[in-house]
Amino acid sequence: MKKITVCMVVLIVTAIVSPVGLHAQCAMCGASVQSSEEGAEMAAGLNSGILYLLAIPYLIFMTFAVVIYRTVKRKKHEEQKIYIQN
Repeated sequence: MKKITVCMVVLIVTAIVSPVGLHAQCAMCGASVQSSEEGAEMAAGLNSGILYLLAIPYLIFMTFAVVIYRTVKRKKHEEQKIYIQN
C-alpha cells in the first residue's frame, strides 16, 4: 500500500510542477502556419503532431493505472490465499 501512495504522490507533484505555458505554443504555431502560403499542407502535419502530443500523457497515465491496479489486485489475491490456508 505504501508503494501505491508514493507513486500517487509522485504523479501529483509532477503534475503540479509541470509547466503550464506549453499550451500556448499550439496557438502560436497555428497562427504562423495559417499566415504562410503553404499553410494547408503544413496544417495537416501540425494537427497530427498536436494529436500525438495529446495522446502520449494519457497513454503514460493509463500504463501507470494498469500497473497499480494489477499490483493491488495481486496483493489482495495473495492475502486471501494466505487467509484461507490459515
